[in-house]
Amino acid sequence: MRKNIKKSNECSLCEKKASKKLDDKNLCNKCFLNVFERKIKRQIRQKNKLCKGETILAIDNITEYVLKEVIKLPLNIITKNQSYFKITNFTSINTISQNEKLAQFIKENKINKVILPWTADNEIEFFLNSFMKQQSLQKNNQKQKTQKIQKIQKNLPKKFIKLFTPIPQDALEYYCELKKIKYTKCEKKNQKNNELKKLINDFELKYPGTKNALIKSSKLISSIR
Repeated sequence: MRKNIKKSNECSLCEKKASKKLDDKNLCNKCFLNVFERKIKRQIRQKNKLCKGETILAIDNITEYVLKEVIKLPLNIITKNQSYFKITNFTSINTISQNEKLAQFIKENKINKVILPWTADNEIEFFLNSFMKQQSLQKNNQKQKTQKIQKIQKNLPKKFIKLFTPIPQDALEYYCELKKIKYTKCEKKNQKNNELKKLINDFELKYPGTKNALIKSSKLISSIR
């Protein structure tokens, strides 16, 4: 008996026309939205990161939308965009955790958690940049600076929640397009960062699953530090 084989232009979960890939599955718009939102709910539920009544700082409109329309917890949400705090790069170790204006805002408004529109791509770049930086410092015997970097990395998740870690950036952009939400990229505009981003994307095209493997590696290394 022949098995039904899905065509490349068919949704992996139904028979409608596929429009976007997520988790290596071709999905129609409806299934894409369902899978996307389930992944976000699972992330919050498994990590137990949010509690009712907390005061939350949501960075950008997409973060606010997901908190209100997908997570749906009774939270006191304050929304500010990246430019308000002059955040220009998520993948730098010091950019967010040592942002003076952000730190002052958190203190004045008694913020419990800061929710970042941090994607799988941001996580991979952060992981690789941190790894390369540590290797460079260790090579030059700068042990104190290496320990400082590790401390920042370890403490970052306590206050800052990376909401879209399971979601690739292109999938988040597509979600925003479907929901008609303005999306602001947060990228470091220099040659080194652009080359790293291109390298990661090239590997993903040639070897599908590369990004997922890097995400798993970053979690494993973080857990044993």
